[in-house]
Amino acid sequence: MIKTVVAAPAIVALGAAVTLLSHQLMAETEVNAQDAYLDSEKSVLEQAAKQRIGSFAKELGGTLKTALADGGFPHGVSMCKEKAPGIAAALSTDGWHVGRTSLKIRNSSNAPDSWEKAVLEGFEQQKADGAAFSSLVHSEIVEQDGKRTYRYMQAIRAGEFCLSCHGASVDPSLVEKIKSEYPSDQATGFAAGDIRGAFTITKSL
Repeated sequence: MIKTVVAAPAIVALGAAVTLLSHQLMAETEVNAQDAYLDSEKSVLEQAAKQRIGSFAKELGGTLKTALADGGFPHGVSMCKEKAPGIAAALSTDGWHVGRTSLKIRNSSNAPDSWEKAVLEGFEQQKADGAAFSSLVHSEIVEQDGKRTYRYMQAIRAGEFCLSCHGASVDPSLVEKIKSEYPSDQATGFAAGDIRGAFTITKSL
């Protein structure tokens, strides 16, 4: 009968290898669980962000249609300046902040920060590469001012209706009205289907 004798150092090495493998498997399990939690958290936040965007777009669109019916596009320009910030503010509750931004802004208070600018540039590249407009969304959980913050952006498509105030051939009288309300306006020259800008949403976590 042949007996196999395993030297003590080999047993120690084997035990260390098993322990290391066990720790690695536990770490991978924890990472996978954390990833699953973050995915679930982002999914809930994304649905809430989309609801606020839907409310913003619906209320802003209804207010604009009323203004146009009352006084045409010049009145619509004034309404956008006076009412849009209030609509956004009314939806900015419970830690959420709702707004709009663009690479070509009309209202200087809507200028993009560095994160928003990078996302907008990414949208432009995706669109140039043939991406469907509906896919031009982006969300992240980031560290902002030392706090976890959820950020979401959704591109706004320039439709035919938008071009009266944002197109390449805006009526001269309307141009004068726009300049009087927004002296630093950059938001003209768009064509139908262009990225007019984006809704931008943040939530402190």
